[in-house]
Amino acid sequence: MNPGQDKFENTWQTGRFMQNFCKAVDSETESDFEKQREVLHSFSPTLVVYLDLHWWKLKQKIVRFWTIYYKHFGYRDTSAVEGTHAQCNR
Repeated sequence: MNPGQDKFENTWQTGRFMQNFCKAVDSETESDFEKQREVLHSFSPTLVVYLDLHWWKLKQKIVRFWTIYYKHFGYRDTSAVEGTHAQCNR
């Protein structure tokens, strides 16, 4: 952490990783998902292992391409409050 940096402030690398992670989760086609997944692989071998072990095994439950097949009434978040908040911000 740099002097004067807020301890909860993301580094630009973290922010860029999170942008690409969100793009991967928001992919509308499987090929888009795979492209974004490859972009994420360029960040760190440790992150690749973590995503493969903990997140991508659940891709059918979190990636837009797979979740569009289920009724969700516009709510794609884990709670109705988060979904409502997201709808209000649009």
